[in-house]
Amino acid sequence: MTDQVRLFSRTAVQETVFRCTACGKKDKETEDVCRTDGKTAFRQRQGIGIVRRSFAGQPPAEGTSAKSDRGKTGECTMNKPDGSPAPRSGWDWAYLLSSHPQYAEHCDWDKLDGSDWRWLLQRQPKFAEHCDWSKLSGRNWVLLLSSHPQFAEHCDWSKLSCRDWVDLLSSHPQYAGHCDWSNFSGSDWAMLLSSYPQYAEHCDWGKLNGSDWARLLSSHPQYTGHCDWSNFSGSDWAMLLSSYPQYAEHCDWNKLNGWNWAYLLSSQAQFAGYCDWNKLKGWNWAYLLSSQVQFAGYCDWSKLNGSDWAELLLSQAQFAERCAWRKLSGQDWARLLSSHPQFAERCAWSNLSGRDWVDLLSSQVQFAEYCDWDKLDGCDWVDLLSSQVQFAEYCDWSKLKLSGEDWAMLLTLHPELRKFMDKTAALAFLASVDGEKYLEKAFLSQHPPVGKKKKS
Repeated sequence: MTDQVRLFSRTAVQETVFRCTACGKKDKETEDVCRTDGKTAFRQRQGIGIVRRSFAGQPPAEGTSAKSDRGKTGECTMNKPDGSPAPRSGWDWAYLLSSHPQYAEHCDWDKLDGSDWRWLLQRQPKFAEHCDWSKLSGRNWVLLLSSHPQFAEHCDWSKLSCRDWVDLLSSHPQYAGHCDWSNFSGSDWAMLLSSYPQYAEHCDWGKLNGSDWARLLSSHPQYTGHCDWSNFSGSDWAMLLSSYPQYAEHCDWNKLNGWNWAYLLSSQAQFAGYCDWNKLKGWNWAYLLSSQVQFAGYCDWSKLNGSDWAELLLSQAQFAERCAWRKLSGQDWARLLSSHPQFAERCAWSNLSGRDWVDLLSSQVQFAEYCDWDKLDGCDWVDLLSSQVQFAEYCDWSKLKLSGEDWAMLLTLHPELRKFMDKTAALAFLASVDGEKYLEKAFLSQHPPVGKKKKS
């Protein structure tokens, strides 16, 4: 999502304001970006309505109070008891006048900031005569001109950032004459030209680095003549050639490191003749051989550590005969045996920690006979018993010091574990907040409430 839209939706009821669940912002500047549909993209915030519903017809009675926007409480009457205008924020006025312009005579226009003006003029352009145009930021101008180009004569074009220009020119090329192209960076040009090549005549091609060129050439090969191939790094070449191998004639193969080669050859094996295999590290080989086993003859197997071997054998078990099993840690073994239990005879079980045993036994219970149960701490036991309660008999409950929260979770999932609680643990649990919540939940599950009693 971009950051080009306002946050508050007029499709909502007037007493409801929406907050974007993606970015959490309440700034009016972010509405068009974050807005999709009120049910999925926004979380309703009740009680911070912009104005009371009574404004839809007549203003509320003098001297009454209502909630203003952004959760602040203040007078929302049009006039105080003495007849003077009630205090309001700029956003209050923008929102009110957008629907009820008849109250304009009461407005203190100085309170409206740039975002307030942009939002109001998009709905009530007739108030332009009151606007202090200097308050509008570059982003305000992009959003306003996109819908009301008649205000272009008031725009201070110098306020627009390069990103603002990219967004504005993408839909309104008529403003190109006001743009200072010298401010554009290489990434700005790549972004703009990828979608709108008509601005190529203004481009300073020297600003584009290898990453910018890789992005641009992927969609517009006609710009190859402007490209300085020396700006490409090994990563740039790997990214470009993996999708567009036709540019290989320009590549300086010496720039590619081991990871660049593994990434490129995994999708474009035809470039293997240019590869310096000595550059590939163990994890590069694990990645490459997972999809291109034909390169195994070039591999220096001694470079692979335990983690590399576990990664490779998970997808290509046929390389097991070459594996240096002693390199695998307990974590590597837990990961490998969870998917390939046939390698159990090679395993050094003493390498597995308590956490490793939890990970392994959660999916491969047949290895319980090899487990050193003393390695599991309280946290390990809670995690293991949550999914594999049959191992409770192996637990030394007298040494285990579980918190009230741990007991609450275990008993909720497996009530039969109550038999392992001694008197001291049971009393401590029942006296805790977690114990009270557990009992309340257990009681309500057995005796659900029938309904509320009527007031006498």
